[in-house]
Order: sequence, then structure tokens, then C-alpha cells
Amino acid sequence: SAPTTTRIALAVLGAGLVLHLAAGLAGYGATPVVSAWLYNGLEALAVAIIAARVARVRESRAVWALFALYAAFCLAGDLAWTALAVDGVLPAGSLADLLYYAAYPAAYAAVVLLLRERLHWPAVTAWLDGLAGGLSLGALTAAVVLTPVLGSGESGLALVVNAGYVAGDVLLLVCVGLAAGLAAWR
Repeated sequence: SAPTTTRIALAVLGAGLVLHLAAGLAGYGATPVVSAWLYNGLEALAVAIIAARVARVRESRAVWALFALYAAFCLAGDLAWTALAVDGVLPAGSLADLLYYAAYPAAYAAVVLLLRERLHWPAVTAWLDGLAGGLSLGALTAAVVLTPVLGSGESGLALVVNAGYVAGDVLLLVCVGLAAGLAAWR
């Protein structure tokens, strides 16, 4: 069972997410209090919760450490974005982009390690099921997200960076879909 402090932190995180959503729906999502302070604060709390789990629980420590690293890189990217963006705009190839891109390898490694820990050579049919699920999620995401990015009129570095985000996210989604399929969709 999770310690009381973890349960309290998770409750605060959940309440903060509801508050963030409500503020956005009410038209206050772009205010600095919501878009910078609340958003980054919630993300920092999430990193702290994951890091506390790494420190407290030995089981799957490497997996959770990689998830914590992923979340920390995302937080660092968001903090850089908050600090460097002018009127909500940051040129492609910024420090924020580098930090966001640095997060992907940690996420991929965490999913692979999690699969390695939890699965013991599933049957070929499970691999095919997982591969079909992962590729379906990837194809859907690519069709819905990549097409507008490529048609956005951007060129050069901005197009490469933005298309790279889609490719990174699609690959992560394929890994998660594969993992879900291999775990019999549990």
C-alpha cells in the first residue's frame, strides 16, 4: 500500500489536473498562473511522486527511474519553454526542443525494460497481436497528426523539429501498443 504522503500527493495532483482542465475550459488556460505556474507545478509534483517511488520501492526500480528521467526531461523542457518563449512562441531548435527530444530515449528504454521484466517470451500470436495493435495506433496517430504538420506550410528546421515530435510520439505509441498486446491487453 502506498504511504499516506504518496496518496496525498496523488490527490493533490488529481485535483490540480481537474483545476487545470476547468481553467482551460473556462477560457483561463493561457493565463500565466495556469499555463506556467499550475502546469509546471503539477508536472514537478508528478516527477517528485515518480522519484519517490524509485527511492522507496526496489521492484522495477530501473524502469521507474527511466520513467522519472523521462518526466524530468519533459519538465525541464516545459520550464525552458516557459522561461524563453516570447508571446507563446519559441523558435525551432531551442533548448526546450533539445530537452523534449532527450526525453524520448528514456521512455523507450522504460517500456522495453518493463516488457522484459513482465513478460516471459510470449507466443508468436501475442507478438503479432501486440504488433498489430502498436502499428494500428501508430498509423492512426500519423494520419491524424503528421498530415497537418506536413501541410502546415512550415519549412526547414521548424518542419523537421515538428515532424520529429510526431515520429517520436508515434514510435512511443507503437511501443505502448505492442506492450499492451503482449500483455493480452491487460
